[in-house]
Amino acid sequence: MKKFSILLFVVCLGIMAILFFEKATLVAAGLHFNVLLLGNFLLALISLVTYRMNVKGRTAENAGVFVRLVMGAMLLKMMFVLVGVLIYVLAYRPFVSKPTIFLLLGFYIVYMILETASTFRLQKSRS
Repeated sequence: MKKFSILLFVVCLGIMAILFFEKATLVAAGLHFNVLLLGNFLLALISLVTYRMNVKGRTAENAGVFVRLVMGAMLLKMMFVLVGVLIYVLAYRPFVSKPTIFLLLGFYIVYMILETASTFRLQKSRS
């Protein structure tokens, strides 16, 4: 868990550093910089929560608990992203930036890959 937290922190800071480095370019392209920063941080936070759920499910003796926690983690992350996009669209209705949404979905994919790879690595080490 500690290794994943450190890796997640490094990835989150790396993405934030890239965002700050490219701020002028992003703003000139019409992206909402503050939304990208907040979305990156919240995706890292939800990835930490869902990873913890997956680890807890892997240590459970009952297979039903494992399935419920893994499916619950997936549902939690999907609903979080759906609600986040909905809030963004409603808050910025006339000025919604589709590239901002797609970049946030790219961040989602990065965190999903990180979480999945770490979960599989945890499973290999226990086998």
